[in-house]
Amino acid sequence: IDYNHDRVLDERWSFAPSGQPLKVEMDRNLDREIDYVARYDKRGQIESATADDDFDGVFETRLRFRNGNVEMSESDYDGNGVPETRSNYEAGVLDNVETIEATRGTASRVEHFKNGQRAHDDVDTDNDGRLDTRITYTPRGDVATKQAIPRESK
Repeated sequence: IDYNHDRVLDERWSFAPSGQPLKVEMDRNLDREIDYVARYDKRGQIESATADDDFDGVFETRLRFRNGNVEMSESDYDGNGVPETRSNYEAGVLDNVETIEATRGTASRVEHFKNGQRAHDDVDTDNDGRLDTRITYTPRGDVATKQAIPRESK
């Protein structure tokens, strides 16, 4: 498909001889460079994708799908092999976004969503690797409460 009629394909699909899709490549910002590639499984369902979401020529985002819905996406913006963010979805709906601490590879902040709105964040305020503070939000996005998360007893 050539969306902007410049005679350069902006979307290209590859199919198996049986007609099932194998791959789609897209130039989403119409700059003549591919910035999204999706791959399909043997049943013809999307299973994974990679994306260059900042259009700098580097594919920093990986997505995993289940039953046609995005299940997880993670982005490594600095190219060190550890994603800075990981978004988790339930049935294709955003559930939470983790901010990953590079040296430990664990979440330093987890933003939780409900009905498309940020409900609360769990934060590691002292950088010890444990989420210790919960910040809840009003429907307008203002801070409603801030409280310590109790340590789990063993």
